[in-house]
Amino acid sequence: MAAVADAQRHHRRDRGASSHYETANDTIRLASDADPTSLIHEAVHAQQDINDERVDIRDSSREEYVDAQLDDGASPEEAKAAGREAIRELFVNGDYVPSGYEDSTYADFYGDQWDDANRWGRSGP
Repeated sequence: MAAVADAQRHHRRDRGASSHYETANDTIRLASDADPTSLIHEAVHAQQDINDERVDIRDSSREEYVDAQLDDGASPEEAKAAGREAIRELFVNGDYVPSGYEDSTYADFYGDQWDDANRWGRSGP
């Protein structure tokens, strides 16, 4: 949290620019349309920089650097959990729908299956 507080003292809003953290001058630049999560995201980069946890772009392979940026400091377990949650959300909110049931979310589809199987009373555990 100290990094967030410090980042709030060293941030600027830039018209049209993307939000990013500048290691050279310890500054977070926020796009003019950035929301609060952008500040938090960039503060994570600042914290990684302070703790020397960032992957150096010149001392890593291209793959290591890209993977580290995409993982955004998350452990493999955290990344896996976040991925599962993101995919689950696609099924729940209707971005992905069951084939042949395009007017239904997966949550509704599976709920209907359960309803049909248990319509006349539940048998089993």
